[in-house]
Amino acid sequence: MKNLTYFIVGGHGGQAFVNLWLNDKFNHNLVFNVVDWGGHSGLMGRILLDEHFNYLPIGDLRNNLAIISRLRFNSNGINLENLLQEQVSNLDEIDLKINEIFALLSEINDEKINLDISKIYKFTDIYRKRYKRADNRIKYKFDEGKRVKLKHKIGNIFLTAIAYSIDSDNGFKLLNDKLQELNLLPNNINISFIEDKRYIQKVVKTRFGQLETLADGEDMIDELQIPIDLESFSIIDPLTNLPIVSKNSDIVKLIENSDLILIPPGSESNSYPWIFFYASELKTKEIIRISNIWVESKSYGVGHEIALLDKYKIYPKFFIAKIDEKDKKKYLKALGRYGLENKKLQSSNIEDIKNQITFFNPNCDINKLENNLKINMDVLYFNGQSIKNRLPRDVSVLEQGFRHDREQINNVISTLYSNN
Repeated sequence: MKNLTYFIVGGHGGQAFVNLWLNDKFNHNLVFNVVDWGGHSGLMGRILLDEHFNYLPIGDLRNNLAIISRLRFNSNGINLENLLQEQVSNLDEIDLKINEIFALLSEINDEKINLDISKIYKFTDIYRKRYKRADNRIKYKFDEGKRVKLKHKIGNIFLTAIAYSIDSDNGFKLLNDKLQELNLLPNNINISFIEDKRYIQKVVKTRFGQLETLADGEDMIDELQIPIDLESFSIIDPLTNLPIVSKNSDIVKLIENSDLILIPPGSESNSYPWIFFYASELKTKEIIRISNIWVESKSYGVGHEIALLDKYKIYPKFFIAKIDEKDKKKYLKALGRYGLENKKLQSSNIEDIKNQITFFNPNCDINKLENNLKINMDVLYFNGQSIKNRLPRDVSVLEQGFRHDREQINNVISTLYSNN
């Protein structure tokens, strides 16, 4: 089977691929980030800092595992998704919810669960004690300008407890095998973390000849409201406060063994610092980028992505999502909703994108790039005859442009790559 690698899977954007992940014609390798420091993942990391436990941010994995569980188990009346996503305010409820997860796992696995239950509860006890002693300032977040107390996310605690029960130093590295053993992941879906320890992200900009830090930490970066050059993002080792130097040999090997790399939609700052870091490995691979329909206010847009990738000699096929404006009611509702989140509609106009590329990278060979774009744009809109003739007849939105329709993504990727 072909190896498809998803680089990097975020908490929400990666879910555009969930139907493809459940396609057993491929091996799926999901690579997760280690810089998430907002919300409950950040809270867990902060209260566990001196616990001699190598904690990695788990929220993105939890989000994706929840939706995989929905598609695999809900039709059988096993609603594991809700438990993984549930939040509780009372610390005393945590073990009760963990017990409910155990009950569902027993049902999924015919009563056989190979877990060190005592270590699971040892971790939940550690979590409760650490939370009680933690500074109140880390227990809150700002939501639409209001200070809101963070709740305890059961899925984050449960998955972290599994990693802890395996090995306090390498539990997250070994988590994939345990999740497959528990039937929480099919055997053809593999998860990896981009690094074996947590890193932090900074936005560093040169101003008046001096380096200036605009945002320190993923949670602070999320608050930025101005467009940021993707090359301004730095991955920093929190122990040395220096940029990352060494590549993860497991990730290098994973890329080398991949038949296709897919860059999911979602936050560009989630993926691109790592794409640039692993550019020498990625530039030899076939890559597809599913672009965002909506982009954050700190994003310049898809032309900026293409311009920078040209510098690194990386030339993905860009599947640019396009909103169907015919349904004006839904279109205006979406504009209003995402406008409140400080997001804007991504341009899917070819000339706009070419102008962005030229602006951000005047030295690129636009003729060569335009030739690549013509091929890619045919794929983007699925109007190119050589592509269209190979698509299944039941892909019904071809003329409307590529939207984040999970089954359409599955059909298109399967058709283009299963027999290559």
